[in-house]
Amino acid sequence: MKSVFEILDERNDTYFGIQPFNIMRNIRVWRQYFALCVIVAAGCWVFFGFDSTWSQMTTIIKYIPDVLFSQMPISEVFAQSRLFYGVGNHFSAPVIYGLFYIALSYHLESIGIYKSENFSITTLLSLSAIGIFEIAYNICYATFQGQPWVITFKYKQLANLIMFMSFSFVGFIGISYMYVCNYKLNFSKLTQLLLVLSIAFWALWIYYPFPITHLAVETAAGTWHSTSLFPQTYYAIDINEFDNIAIGQPFYVNNDLLHLINTTTKIVCSAFMLSLFKYKKAENYTQIESVELD
Repeated sequence: MKSVFEILDERNDTYFGIQPFNIMRNIRVWRQYFALCVIVAAGCWVFFGFDSTWSQMTTIIKYIPDVLFSQMPISEVFAQSRLFYGVGNHFSAPVIYGLFYIALSYHLESIGIYKSENFSITTLLSLSAIGIFEIAYNICYATFQGQPWVITFKYKQLANLIMFMSFSFVGFIGISYMYVCNYKLNFSKLTQLLLVLSIAFWALWIYYPFPITHLAVETAAGTWHSTSLFPQTYYAIDINEFDNIAIGQPFYVNNDLLHLINTTTKIVCSAFMLSLFKYKKAENYTQIESVELD
C-alpha cells in the first residue's frame, strides 16, 4: 500500500498553470531557497551590525521612493533605519534556522527520505526547533523580568503564543511519524554534550555575571525595574497592564556581550535539536520465518 507521500509525489494536477504538489516534492529547490535566505540575511547582519534587525531594512525599503524623487537624502534614511537597531526580529534568526533546515533536509535524504516526505518532515521538525526555543524564552522573560503578559493568552500576544505552541505541536507530529516509520532519535554523545551546553548557556543567560544596564519604566501599575536575572538588550514592557491588551513597548539597551550570549544560546539549542533529529533506522528485531505445512 502506497504512503500518502508516494501518492503526492505521483500527482501532476495543474491548477491555473501551477502544479501545487510539485512545490512539495521539489526539496532541492527549497534548499536553494533557504540557502539564498541565509546568504541575504547574513549579508544584512554584517552590513547593519551585530544586533541588527529586519526593521532596519524594511525602513530603508519604505523610504526608497522618497530617495528616488529627491524628497529625502540617503543619510536621513539610514538615520531613520538606525532607530530600529536592536529592536525587533534579528537577522541572526533566519541564518540559524535556515542552516538548520538545509542540514536536516540533507540528513533525511541520506537515510532515504525524499521529495514531499523530506519537505514535510524537515519543515515540521524545523518549526519545532523555533517553537520550543521561543516558548522557553517567553517563560523565562515573564518569570525573571516580571512581564507575565508574554505568556498570557490575550490580544495581541495571543497570536504569538498560538504560533509557538503550534510550531511545537507539529514538531511532535513529525517525531511521532518518524517513530511509526521505525526511525529512532539520535542520542549520541554529541547530542548529550549539546544538551548539557544548551542548559549551561541558558543558566549563563539567566544568571548573567557581567555588568548590565538597569531600566526603570513608568507604567500604569507603578515603576517597573529590570532585574539582574535573564537580562536583555531588547525589553518589551507592557505600559498599561489594565487595558486587557498584551503588548509591549520596546526599549533597547546596547550590550554586545549579552547579545552574544543570547545568540550563542540559540545556536547551541538549535545544534542540539539538529543532532537529536539526525535519525537512524531502528533495527527490526521481528523476523518472520516461512513454515511449510504438511
